[in-house]
Amino acid sequence: MTLDAAVTLARELAISAGIGSDVVSAEHRGFRVVVDLGVAMAYVASDHAGGRRLALERQLLRVLQTRVPVGLPAPLVDHPRACLRLKVQGRSGFAHHRRAMAEPAVATEYAGELARVMAAFHTAIGSDEFAAWLAAGLPGSALLDRADVKLAASSMAAAERDKAVAFLEQPVSEDERCFLHGDFGSHNLVVDERDWITGVFDIEGAALGDRHHDMRWVPSYGPAALRAFVEAYQRLAVPIDIQRILRRHALAALEQLGWGLT
Repeated sequence: MTLDAAVTLARELAISAGIGSDVVSAEHRGFRVVVDLGVAMAYVASDHAGGRRLALERQLLRVLQTRVPVGLPAPLVDHPRACLRLKVQGRSGFAHHRRAMAEPAVATEYAGELARVMAAFHTAIGSDEFAAWLAAGLPGSALLDRADVKLAASSMAAAERDKAVAFLEQPVSEDERCFLHGDFGSHNLVVDERDWITGVFDIEGAALGDRHHDMRWVPSYGPAALRAFVEAYQRLAVPIDIQRILRRHALAALEQLGWGLT
């Protein structure tokens, strides 16, 4: 589907839902065109397979809305090739991220918020539901661009390169899997005036997999915040391994570097 056709469909869906149809921006992003309509976002798939993926995301959002303690984008219209969602209102978590990066005390306090919301996502879908979600198309492993990781690692010394590639191959046992948001970073969070997380969006990377994958951005806030996060998460959910978080953090860094090199 062309960009113009996707924008036209997005505007038609917005009008049918009774919201404004003025387009703020539109861009191709992976298998979809993303159209910003101000109070809502429209996602228009490029093909029928993409339409099925959007339908899965729509189903996930409706289930998660009843199970997590934060706001989520609200699907408005069912369509075989598109999804129209009301935005989560609030202040960008990315703005708070900058403050947390600059002030260690703020980062350590914020770590508890990250743990609270992340634990809620990881326990929102029980293991007895995994088979049904996998059958519906939910990926069975977290999204990671292995080619980008290997490209970045190719510039490293042999021993370090082998270690990085070995991280990619580490298996996750069936009983360790949980539901993942997939990209649990501040860029996908909404906070209030107290800097509490009140909303989460962008579930494009949702999957079943290693819970440490969702934690891969936490080390950015420093060692004290990482320790605070681990302690808070373990009180709410299950034991986790700091070393596995750090390995995931390293893989994320390599993935970003490889993406920049392409």
